[in-house]
Amino acid sequence: MKRAVQIAVILIACLSLSSCKYDELKKENDALKAKIEALEQENTKLKETAENYWQNAVNSLSKQDYEQAKNIFSQIIDKFPASELAQKSKDKIGEIDAMLKQKRADADKAIKSLPTNLAKAASATDAEAILDEMERKFDFPDVKEIVSQKRGELQEKIQREKDMSEALNVLGIKITNIRTYWTVDHNVLGGEQLVVPYVRMRIENVGANPITRLSVKAAFELTGKKEAFGEGMSYVIGYGDTPLKPGYSKEVFFGSQTGYKANYHIIYNLPKVSADLYVSVEGRENRLVKTIVIKNEYLD
Repeated sequence: MKRAVQIAVILIACLSLSSCKYDELKKENDALKAKIEALEQENTKLKETAENYWQNAVNSLSKQDYEQAKNIFSQIIDKFPASELAQKSKDKIGEIDAMLKQKRADADKAIKSLPTNLAKAASATDAEAILDEMERKFDFPDVKEIVSQKRGELQEKIQREKDMSEALNVLGIKITNIRTYWTVDHNVLGGEQLVVPYVRMRIENVGANPITRLSVKAAFELTGKKEAFGEGMSYVIGYGDTPLKPGYSKEVFFGSQTGYKANYHIIYNLPKVSADLYVSVEGRENRLVKTIVIKNEYLD
């Protein structure tokens, strides 16, 4: 019994000490919290200066966050009207407004000229680069929407270009120095003079083996009308011809079998025509390798 009483006394003493220690630690913790809050308030007061606001506004400008920058400059004017930075803030707001107004005008101009610029692009990949640049320069919602729409329209063309590039790799050829124009072909319809679209190019063998048979065909069409115009073909290398060695190239030129009767009216009002180029190597099926636009230029 005596032993139990001793143990109970010891436990009570320990509990009392723990409680005291807890109270002491709690007081220290509360004191630290109060000190931190005081420091935070002091830090906030230190930040409440025109100079600090100005630096934040300049940082927003450097990030091209113009609305945020204008908001901070406005706060400088409201909070520190006597500061010399207040007038500078007014000037900055004016500069931002003028810049945004000019940027909006430039964006509207870019939107208006976008269809023409995309039509002039040599490839769908080049057209996509035009959209990339436009989106980078103008972060307006309507510009982003237009760019997104045009990207969707280009996806099919971009995939088509990838397929054509792959076809060239499979065939082991490279096409360079493409020239297109209109001219009079005397060899059509029994010698009758016809103005026809004409194509000149150079084909290089980039494969590992000589090419013994090679032909090129062009399917001409009236651009934008989905109307076939005619075809033209050249047997670049046939039976009995010297094979095209690896690394060697050969010039190819031919016109459409269909054209317009030669007269001044057609020469000065040439229609818009494009052509799909198909190539066959070693007698295999024709592969679409390139789509070209016939230049509206007449060469006699």
